[in-house]
Amino acid sequence: MIGKEIGPYRITGKIGQGGMGIVFKGFHVKLEQEVAIKVLAPEFSQDPAMRDRFIHEAKIQAKISHPNVVNVFNYVEEDGNLFLVMEYIRGDTLENRLKRDGRLPNAATVCISMLSALDFMHARGIIHRDIKPGNIMFLEDGSVKVMDFGIAKVAGEKGQTKTGMRLGTLWYMSPEQIRGEEASVSSDLYSVGVTLYQMATGRIPFGGDSEYKVMKAHLEEKPVPPWEIDPHISRDMGRIILKAIAKERKDRYQSARDFAADLGALEAPGAAPANFSRSAPERSGIDWQGILAPLCRLDRKYLLIALLCLGMILIIAGLFMSLRHKKESVFPVTKSAPSSPAPPSSLPSALPVPAPVPAPVDQAVVTPEKQPKEMPKKYVQKKNQACPETAARKAAS
Repeated sequence: MIGKEIGPYRITGKIGQGGMGIVFKGFHVKLEQEVAIKVLAPEFSQDPAMRDRFIHEAKIQAKISHPNVVNVFNYVEEDGNLFLVMEYIRGDTLENRLKRDGRLPNAATVCISMLSALDFMHARGIIHRDIKPGNIMFLEDGSVKVMDFGIAKVAGEKGQTKTGMRLGTLWYMSPEQIRGEEASVSSDLYSVGVTLYQMATGRIPFGGDSEYKVMKAHLEEKPVPPWEIDPHISRDMGRIILKAIAKERKDRYQSARDFAADLGALEAPGAAPANFSRSAPERSGIDWQGILAPLCRLDRKYLLIALLCLGMILIIAGLFMSLRHKKESVFPVTKSAPSSPAPPSSLPSALPVPAPVPAPVDQAVVTPEKQPKEMPKKYVQKKNQACPETAARKAAS
């Protein structure tokens, strides 16, 4: 193949080989542009349905561009073969670096760049389905690019995710993909979590010497916490990794942005991850992001429990206030002296109401109830004899 011209491209060397085909280094003759050309394996390029799907994916990716994504330029059909023309990367793969160095000291930073690419592609409905160190490229300036978006989708439709997979791919595959279910955003994030585990600890979380053992480990085994492998790994970093590789989709990160936000908080608290556009402009005043960041890092399960408890408290308080309100009387009762019967509302006009006659000033009013009883005559006679002066005055009067 070296020296052969494919359309406007000339193949100048071989870069590598994988399950999807062989990758060559090429050169656009007229534009003098270096490219990478992937020659798809015959089982893909000679199947009309597969060819149509590959071409469809290539057209979608050729319309978009991102600094952390290996861009697709073109595709060429020739002699029954299908060639995918991509951006040529001068650098090395993450797979080669891990084989050489064992682990990466800047694992979180590299992972954030990977998540930036995934966030961009997921927003456009493109799931990678085959995230692994062999698909992560390092440029000469240290920047990171993810390649082979969309190609694994068509490979999966061919059944390659169930049989004939290399162990290197199974090591990073999500449990639902192993069960033959449809891959999703959280499936890609699971693969990123496995890759981050390896970058941080120097080993994969789920291994084995056969496909069966590797698949069984993904489905059933619990990973060793990263801080038990390397005490220098913080518990916060370890919890982020373990959340990303949870067995159930609902227990993992649901977006690449959330995953990157937690890693960014470890790297530089309060700083936004690189290449992630902000959803809202900067605001002055109260730093709500700093206040709410700890809450955002809480497991969603505990947040849901807290919200349910708060809702129950509010409901109980509302019922208590309602019952208390019902016990109160509609017409409040006041304690007062009994009132006298009210006078008739109207009197006959023929009977005038006499004016009250005032009592003499020096004369007390004596009511029948208060009228003194008559004294016995014997007592009066004795009293008059005792006081002759008083008796004489009464007689004179």
